[in-house]
Amino acid sequence: MSSHTYFPMKDAPDVSPARDVAVPPIWVVNLKRSVERRDYIVQHLTDLGLDFELVEAVEGRAISEEEMQRVYSRDEAMRYIGRALTPSEIGCSLSHIRLYERMVQQGLDEVIIVEDDVEVFPSFWELLRNRSHFPPDWELILLYHGGAQASFWKRQKIQAGLELRKFASVADGTVGYMVTRKGAEKLLAQAYPIRVPSDGLTGGYLPTGLHLFGAYPLCMTQHGPGGAAESTMPDAHAARITGPDKDSLGVVGWNLYVAKTGLFNFVRRLSPWAII
Repeated sequence: MSSHTYFPMKDAPDVSPARDVAVPPIWVVNLKRSVERRDYIVQHLTDLGLDFELVEAVEGRAISEEEMQRVYSRDEAMRYIGRALTPSEIGCSLSHIRLYERMVQQGLDEVIIVEDDVEVFPSFWELLRNRSHFPPDWELILLYHGGAQASFWKRQKIQAGLELRKFASVADGTVGYMVTRKGAEKLLAQAYPIRVPSDGLTGGYLPTGLHLFGAYPLCMTQHGPGGAAESTMPDAHAARITGPDKDSLGVVGWNLYVAKTGLFNFVRRLSPWAII
């Protein structure tokens, strides 16, 4: 995975929030063929006055058979998630894993890793501005986490209306997160063979022992040129197993399903034994 151009925003306007906040190195993962997404993220982060580096992602369909056999195990994927990973999922995982390897090799204390469809919220600045309130043992903070259940336990107040929380369920999404070198080392200890999607590694699915937190409210979300970002991994989204839909269950069945799911999630969030 080769790096693209480094973008220091020396000419950013002085009103940028980045001027009074210490920001760790930001690495932006982008497929070489995703020109529109690259143009979007360069403009977005430039407008925020952020320094960042574009890093070329691994194209899953271009991975050689020899390397595929070395880094990925279909049998382990079947055991952990009940299906094989798609080439794009393997490429995405490898993209993030190589950044952990680079981080450890270069001895970097902290890095922010984002994908090229991210939109940064104002809470991002407030989180970094108040980092003295971070839990002392944090190793990875998900700045975006899709639909994860937050535990009622072990909350860390950062400032009014902004908290770091532990999860009571697996947290989806590698859209944006902060990771320490110790956290990267723990991720690498479980990285190979690749057997879960990239967010299965960072989101608490594998037993990494990672001290994982999520930002509440979100500091980032998925976006992209012209609105919601078009996926560069359509095969992966098609492969993911989804729950029942309203049409198949009918009105009564759907309402029972929603009530049962809501009760289960509520109990899980209350349980100190469900903390990830």
